[in-house]
Amino acid sequence: MANSNGNNNDKGNGLNLGDIGMIRNILMGDQITDFEARFNTIQEQIADLKKELSSKITELDSATQKSFSSMDKEHTMKFEDIEKQLISNVEKLNNRIDKVSKDDKMRLGKMLDKVSKQLMGE
Repeated sequence: MANSNGNNNDKGNGLNLGDIGMIRNILMGDQITDFEARFNTIQEQIADLKKELSSKITELDSATQKSFSSMDKEHTMKFEDIEKQLISNVEKLNNRIDKVSKDDKMRLGKMLDKVSKQLMGE
């Protein structure tokens, strides 16, 4: 045993990375392999989830753009209809104003005619 310890001390002074890996495999062996497998599985799952999330974000963006485009067209059509209705109503109001003005002018003319006849004594 003394020789083993003496040899270990000599190796301890000159350990290289390969020896450390071997010691790690002796101490942790199956656990390290299990951890590495789990880690690789988790990394694959994360990569898959990133791809899926990216795909869903792209789909959502596309659906949102289509929805906005559709809403924009719908609102444009509604505004055009409202504009047409306003123009029509303004025209109707202008026609009414013109008609009322003509009627008022005729009434005023008749009243002035009547007043002038009364002033002239007829």
